[in-house]
Amino acid sequence: MINHPLFLLKGVMNILRILQTHTGKVCMLLKQNKGENMKKAIFFLIFFVIACTPATQEHKSKIQEELKEEDYPRVVAILPFENENLDIAENLRKTFYNHFSGKNYTNVELPLVDEKIYQLEKVKGKSYKDISPREICEAIGCDGVIYGKITDFQKIYAVAYSQLGIEAEISMYNIKNDKEVFRIKESVRYHEGNIPMSPLSAIMTAVSTAMNLREIQFIRLLNELCYKITEKIPSLPYVTAHKLPNIKEVLTNAKESPFGRGKIIRVGLEGDSGMIASFDIGNFKKGILMREVKKGIYTGEYVVMDGDNIRNSPIIVYLKKPGGYENKWIDVSGLVTIDTIPPGSIKNLKAKGYPDRIELKWEPLKDTPDLKGYEILKSEQPLSGYKSLGIVEVEHFEDKDVTPGKIYYYRIKTVDMAGNESLLSDFSKAQRTLLEPVVIDGTLSKDTVFEGMYKVKEKLIVPKGIVMEVKGGTVFFMGKDAMLIVEGKLFVDGKNEYVEFVPEIEAALWEGIRVKSGYLEFMGGKIKNAKMGIKIEDASGII
Repeated sequence: MINHPLFLLKGVMNILRILQTHTGKVCMLLKQNKGENMKKAIFFLIFFVIACTPATQEHKSKIQEELKEEDYPRVVAILPFENENLDIAENLRKTFYNHFSGKNYTNVELPLVDEKIYQLEKVKGKSYKDISPREICEAIGCDGVIYGKITDFQKIYAVAYSQLGIEAEISMYNIKNDKEVFRIKESVRYHEGNIPMSPLSAIMTAVSTAMNLREIQFIRLLNELCYKITEKIPSLPYVTAHKLPNIKEVLTNAKESPFGRGKIIRVGLEGDSGMIASFDIGNFKKGILMREVKKGIYTGEYVVMDGDNIRNSPIIVYLKKPGGYENKWIDVSGLVTIDTIPPGSIKNLKAKGYPDRIELKWEPLKDTPDLKGYEILKSEQPLSGYKSLGIVEVEHFEDKDVTPGKIYYYRIKTVDMAGNESLLSDFSKAQRTLLEPVVIDGTLSKDTVFEGMYKVKEKLIVPKGIVMEVKGGTVFFMGKDAMLIVEGKLFVDGKNEYVEFVPEIEAALWEGIRVKSGYLEFMGGKIKNAKMGIKIEDASGII
C-alpha cells in the first residue's frame, strides 16, 4: 500500500522549483484577469500542489533487533497522545488501543491509566510528559509505556480539491532495562472520492441520518494508520499468542447523542464471520447481542426506554469465537448520553394583541443546561386543535398570522437536546387589536375577552352567567353619562400593564362601574373622571 504523508513544506518547495520554469505562463493568465483564464491559472496551481506533494514517503522505524526476553515489557500502559486538538489525539489513542490489543501484551485499561496519571500529576505538580517512565510505571503497575504524538493532521475541503491526512509517531519504553523498544512513524492520506464505501458503511449510513461519509472516512483514516503501525510492532516471542477474532471496523451513531425515550442506539461491526458479536453501553447495559446480517457484518441496536439515564458512556463492541477467545473494540466516534428526564414547564405565559400581531412572553426556564428551546403551539379553541409554530430559543415570540376579530389560544412546551418534552403550559389567549376604538354598547351575550381600544357610548351590561375579561393595556373611552353594569363576572388584569377607563371627551364625566349582585376582580386599573368610580351592591370580589 502506498503511503501518503503530509510533508506540505517539501511539496511547496517542489512547487516553487517547478514554477520557476512556468512563472511566465501563470502570470500572463492572471494579468489578463478573464474568467476562463483565471480558472486555468487556479487549476494550474492546484495541479502542481497535488503533483508536487510527495505521493510516497518511506518512514524510518527504529526497532531493536535481536531482542532478548528482558527487552520486552509484559504489561503496557498507553499514555495520552499529544496533539493541539485533544479530541483527535484521544480518538487516535483509542483506535491504537483497539489494534494493539491484538498483540500478546497485557494492556492496562485506558480509564485506569488516565486515573493514575491524574493522581500522579497532582502529587508531582507537573505533566506526565515531564515524569520519568519508571515513576509512571510504578504508579500504574506496568513495566512498559507507550507514547504517541500526532506530528501532522490535514483536513481540507475545497471545491476543486479535498484531502484528509494524518501522521503519527508511536514509541514504547521498557523500564526493566531503561531502553526504548521501538519508535515507529507512519502516515495515511485520503483524497476526496478515492475511498470506496465499505459494506458496513453502506449499511450504517442507510439506517442513520446522523452518519455521513466524511465522519466514516475519518474513522477509517485512524484505523488504517493504527493498522500500519501495529503491523510493525514486534510481538512477545516468549508468550503464546492466542489468535483473537479479527475486528476490521466498528461504526455507531453515537454522534446522535443525547438519546431520549424511543431513540435507537445503533452499532455495526465488520470482522470474522461466524462469531458471536455483542456490545456494551458503559456499565449501563452489557451484552447486547448483535446479529450477522451479511458475511462478516454484524449489527445491533438498543431502544431507549423510560427511566434510562446515563452520561458520557463508551460503546464497547465484542467479537467472540464460540467457546473461545474474545476481542473487543472501543468506539471512537463519541460517548453516549441517555436522558429520559423531561425538562420543566414554563410559567406565566402572557399573550397580548397589537394592531398587526400577537406577542407572547413567559418566564425563562432556569437550571436546564440541555434545553433545546420552547415549542409554540396555537389553536382557535382553548382545549384542542393546537398546532406547532416551531421552536424558539428566546423567551418571547411574535405571531403575525392572525385575523382581526378572532381569539387565539397559545400553549408552550419545553424541549431538551434529547428530544424530551415538558408538560404543556396553561393557555393564554389574545386577539389582534384595531387601530380605531371599537364601539360597544348593550348587553354581552357570551363570555368575552377585551383587548385593545373600545368606546362605550351609553351602557355596557355584563349579565348574570357571563364573564367579561379585560387584558392589560386595554383602554375604554367612556361617553358622557356612560356606565358599565356588572351582574355576572368582571376580571380586570392590569398587573403588568394598566387597564384604563377614561372619558371620551377630556372634561366630560361618566357614571362609573356598578357591580350589582355580581363578582369583580379589579387588579391594576385606572378610572378617570367617573362620578362614582366603582359602586358595589350586594356583590363580592377583589380590588
